Amino acid sequence: ENLPSHFLFLNFSQFVENQKWFINISCSTKGQVLSVTYIPSCHIKLNPPPKPEVNLTTVVWFPQYPRHLRLKEYCGQLQLRQQDQPWRDPPLSKECKSKGLSCQIRLPDDLIKGDKYEARIRVQATRHKSTWSDWSPSESWVATVGREKPTVAQPSDLSCYNDFNNTINCVWNSTHEHQDDVCTIEAVRPHEDNYYNSSCQLHPVDLSRPKQKNCTMFFKKYQFVETQKWFINISCSTKGQVLSVTYIPSCHIKLNPPPKPEVNLTTVVWFPQYPHNRRLEEYCGQLQLRQQDQPWRDPPLSKECKSKKGVSCQMRLPDDLIKGDKYEARIRVQATKHKSTWSDWSPSESWVATVEREKPTVAQPSEGVGATLGTVLSLLVFFLIIILIKMDRTTWIYIVKRLRGPPLPHPGKSFLQDVDFKVS
Repeated sequence: ENLPSHFLFLNFSQFVENQKWFINISCSTKGQVLSVTYIPSCHIKLNPPPKPEVNLTTVVWFPQYPRHLRLKEYCGQLQLRQQDQPWRDPPLSKECKSKGLSCQIRLPDDLIKGDKYEARIRVQATRHKSTWSDWSPSESWVATVGREKPTVAQPSDLSCYNDFNNTINCVWNSTHEHQDDVCTIEAVRPHEDNYYNSSCQLHPVDLSRPKQKNCTMFFKKYQFVETQKWFINISCSTKGQVLSVTYIPSCHIKLNPPPKPEVNLTTVVWFPQYPHNRRLEEYCGQLQLRQQDQPWRDPPLSKECKSKKGVSCQMRLPDDLIKGDKYEARIRVQATKHKSTWSDWSPSESWVATVEREKPTVAQPSEGVGATLGTVLSLLVFFLIIILIKMDRTTWIYIVKRLRGPPLPHPGKSFLQDVDFKVS
């Protein structure tokens, strides 16, 4: 366990460069347990400087107060932050010679007029073996010079999903004024002991749609946990910071697509995530099928599954598959105990169905047409027979006479046979 201790030397002037000291540690039960040689000029950590002052475009500070008689050259670091934002890294550095006088450093040009900022300073001696002092108290002010506040993009224009492991993918629908800008997105998690961040440059998703940009941020040797809060900032080359949002990874999960599933006769088997995510054990999976050269079936078949330590999940195939036909299957997953959207679909697995229904015998088109004509003719013959049976002899004689028409007149019975046609 580290036990800090402080010494104050009364009636003693000040340390000088070539002094050699001995530091001994003694304990009540063990006596002296440690003795080391100590040279003060090789182990310097100055007191934090006083609170700095901000004058329009400049930060002014005194490296040490009261003034140190034997130290005249310092290196100072200035660190800034916007109100409610993490401190900027890396800090701005400047060496300065201070014979009891103040040091100063110019503020960066990307401050936004009207926004509130904070500044703090730390120092170290430049001509000795010195570590950085602790930070000074911070000074806050409202920027009165700098860039005009840009038209801030809406949070709804940005969507960021993570795999609840170590990757965040963001898509930003930028406005026309940022279309040709070089824009960078950064995810930051300020912490008392560590400062985690990652960034990437946004590029158009498609050259035909230059306003929609995306990129992926990776975090080495780091994994998200449930209650973390992050800040995601977008900055562009001509406008500076144009968007800043608070981001909680466990509320925006989109898992990686699962590996290709396996088909075993009547069952589809898959692993929800590979490699296995130790913080996720319950998933919902969706299975989608299609016959070869046919569209995917909707809706997909759903099933919840618990996958501890990388155990596989499985789902039974439907009973309407046709034996001998070729099919494809694919899977997508989501986490059930967090705010998660569906993953993209896995690669598809193809197979030939060897069980379930036999393929139906389908009639050939020519056979079907012949069967239809035969049926029609049979019906016509049947109705004609019925008509012949039902009609009596008189009706048939009448029908025949109507078809033949009236009989031709007999010449011997004509009234014209006794007429004399001589001309006088």
